[in-house]
Amino acid sequence: MNKKLFAGAFALAAVLVAGSVSAAYTFPNKIDTKQEKKDVQSVLNMNGASLTVDGVFGAKTTAAVKAFQTSKKLTADGLIGPMTRAALEAAQVAGSTTGSTSTGTVTTPVATGTTDGSLTASTSSYVSSGITIKKGETKDIAAVRLQATAGPVKVTRADVNFNVRPWLFFGSVSLHDSTGKVLATKTLSSINDTTEVTVGTSYNVRFEGLSYTVTPGTNPDLAVSASVLSATDKIVGTQAVVAGITSIRTINEIGYADTVTYAGTNSVSLASTGSVAALYTRISPISPAEGQQVVSATQATNDVVLGAFSVKSTNNSSTLNTVKIGVTGTLSVATESALSNFRLYVNGANIGGGTLNATTKVVTFSNLTAPLAQDAWTDMVVKADIAQNITGTVALSMNAYTAQNSGLAADVVVTDANYGTPDYSNNGARATNTLTLTVNSIAISNAVATLGSSIVQNNYTVGYNATYGFTLANNSNNDLYVSATPSTFVTFTKTGTGTSSVSAVNTTVTPSTVNGDTVSVYAIAAGTSRTFSFPVAIYGTTGSNVNVKATAVNYSAATNLSPSTAITTGLSSLSVTANF
Repeated sequence: MNKKLFAGAFALAAVLVAGSVSAAYTFPNKIDTKQEKKDVQSVLNMNGASLTVDGVFGAKTTAAVKAFQTSKKLTADGLIGPMTRAALEAAQVAGSTTGSTSTGTVTTPVATGTTDGSLTASTSSYVSSGITIKKGETKDIAAVRLQATAGPVKVTRADVNFNVRPWLFFGSVSLHDSTGKVLATKTLSSINDTTEVTVGTSYNVRFEGLSYTVTPGTNPDLAVSASVLSATDKIVGTQAVVAGITSIRTINEIGYADTVTYAGTNSVSLASTGSVAALYTRISPISPAEGQQVVSATQATNDVVLGAFSVKSTNNSSTLNTVKIGVTGTLSVATESALSNFRLYVNGANIGGGTLNATTKVVTFSNLTAPLAQDAWTDMVVKADIAQNITGTVALSMNAYTAQNSGLAADVVVTDANYGTPDYSNNGARATNTLTLTVNSIAISNAVATLGSSIVQNNYTVGYNATYGFTLANNSNNDLYVSATPSTFVTFTKTGTGTSSVSAVNTTVTPSTVNGDTVSVYAIAAGTSRTFSFPVAIYGTTGSNVNVKATAVNYSAATNLSPSTAITTGLSSLSVTANF
C-alpha cells in the first residue's frame, strides 16, 4: 500500500510541535510491504541516516532504527513498535512541515501537481578529472548528471563532500547548473561552515533552501565551482583534492521527499604556480540529442549539425591548430558519397573546411588559427551537407591522445601561449549521439503518462488505470501511418516485483478523423500533427511494485505498416509505477 499522500491530507500519529501540523507518511500496526519499508527508510534519512531507499531491511537499516530510537530515548531494539511508529511519524515534522517547534521553523511539502516524479544521479562529463587550479583561481571541481522520470522534481538540498578540510584551501564554493545558473554560494572560513564526517578525511558542505526544478528530458548537469584562496600555506607544490556531490534532497509534485545518493567523485590538483597548458575535451552541451535527422528525398540537405565537441586549455591560453573527427554509422551509401562539405565552427565562426579520408573515415581540419581562452570551454561544431535520399545512422568521434601516453597522434593539436606542447593525458575517446537519417521523420512532444484510479475486485485493489498521451508531428514530405491498435502502436516494457499484465484499450485522437484513416491505421499527413491518448490497465499482485514504460512509438510510410520505424527517444515521461 502506498503511504505517500497529498499535502493537506496527511495524518500524524503523534504531534510534537505547537500548532496544527501533519506527517508525510503514516504507518500501520505491522510494517511489511516494500513501500512501507521504503517510507520508514525515507523518514530515517530525514533524521540523519544515509540509507538506500530500497525497501530492504538489512543490517544498515536496523542500525539506523536503533540509532533513531536512542535519539528519541526509546528502547533501542531495532523493532518498529507503537512508540517507534509514533516517533517516526512525528519526526517528519522536523524535516517536512511548516510550523513552530522547539528547534525553529520547519517546512511542509506542498502538493503542486499530480505526477509522482523521481530523480536519478549519474556520471557527468561536464567537469574533467585531473584539472590543475592555481591560487586565486575559480574553477569547476565536480559535477553530476540529473535525470527526472515521470514528472518534474525539485532539488531542495545538496551535499558536497571533500577529502580535505575545505576552508583551508577554498574561500567559497558555489553550486550551478550546466547553463551557468548559480543556485547557491557558500563562504568558507572555518570548520563551522562544514560538517566533519570523518576526522581529517571527509567533510561536507551543505547547500540548503534550494529551489531548482529538473523536468523529464532536460538532464542538466549540477556542478560545483570552488575559489582557491590566493594566500594559503597549505598548498606546497601540489595538493590533491577529491570532491563530489554525494547527496541530493528532492521533492516532487505530490509532496514526496526523497534523498538521492551518488558515489562518484572527481580529483583536482591545487598548485601555487602554473605550468604548460593542459587540454581537456568533452561532448559539448549544444551537440544534437540522439534522435532523427530529416533529409530530403529529392535534393541535398545542407548545413546539418552532425555533432559538437568542447575543448578547454588550462594554465595557459592556446591556439587550435588541427582537429581530426571520425565518422561512424550505417549509411545507405559510402560515407564520402553521403556526406560532403565538412565545416568546423568555433564560437559560431566558420574557421575552415575538412577533408574526408575515404579509407579511415576521418575528417581532418588543418592549418587552423582559432584562439582558445584560458580555462574556458570552447565549442567546436561540425557541419556537413547530406546527399538526397540518404538513410542510416551517423555519429562523430574524437580521441585526444598523444605520443606521450599512447603512441598515437593527437586528434586535437594546439600550441599554448608559451609555444609549448600541452598535456593531453586526461583525455580519452569522445563520441557524439547517434543521428538517424530518414526521409520520413516524426517528432514526439507533450509526452505524459498519469496513474489514475484503482481497479477493485472483491474489496481488493487488483490494478490501476493509467493514461498515456503524446503528439506526433510529421516533418517529412510523405504521409505517415500508425496502428489503431495501442499495443502495436506503442511498445511497453514492464519492470518491478510480482507478476503483472498490461492491457491497452481504445485510442482518442485529435483531430478525430483525417483523410487516409482506416479501421486499422491512423494517418498523419505531411507537415501536420495529431495528438493521441489512450488508457492502459495495469495489473499486479499484492505487495508488488510494477513500472510500465513506453519504450518505442512505431510508425510507417506504408498503410500496411511494413516496414516500420521506431521512435525510442523523448519517451522518458511515458512511465508510471503502480504499488499494490
